[in-house]
Amino acid sequence: MIRKICLLSVIFFPLFSGAQCVDEFRTADKFHIVQTEYNPVCGCDGNTYRNSDAAYWWGAINYWTSNTICGNFDIDLYPTVVTSGATVPPHLRIYMKSGGTASMAIYDTFGRFMFERLFEATQGDMIIPEADPYDIVEAQSFPYGIYILVVSVGGDRLSKKFMVVTEDN
Repeated sequence: MIRKICLLSVIFFPLFSGAQCVDEFRTADKFHIVQTEYNPVCGCDGNTYRNSDAAYWWGAINYWTSNTICGNFDIDLYPTVVTSGATVPPHLRIYMKSGGTASMAIYDTFGRFMFERLFEATQGDMIIPEADPYDIVEAQSFPYGIYILVVSVGGDRLSKKFMVVTEDN
């Protein structure tokens, strides 16, 4: 009887004791392939993940808040490897909690300015641009190399790296 009580307490204790944020029995796997949809979640660790699948695998966390971000804004760029001359450019989403202006700039690895664009958001909790996200930047027309996308909103900055490769690579 004591064994059964101990076993049940081990199984159900985390449910009633406020389970730990990061699962100590799992290792975060940043290379695990996750869903490509951008449905941001705010993880219990204070990081924004592109979706619940990414929170589970990349963050190894146990719980998150769906359909929101942790900070004032978030960016998502997919894919991060673009083929030079391809007909489909990378997919960029900017999620802002409140309205305002987002400034986007792209630099090469030498710090040379390549591209800039401004976005206006009239209300909060929206993903911009609302129209076709493929019309943002034609990165596939850049020479092959590594680039840094920087988005600024109200003095805060986030960045993502992406690479343009030739079809032979």
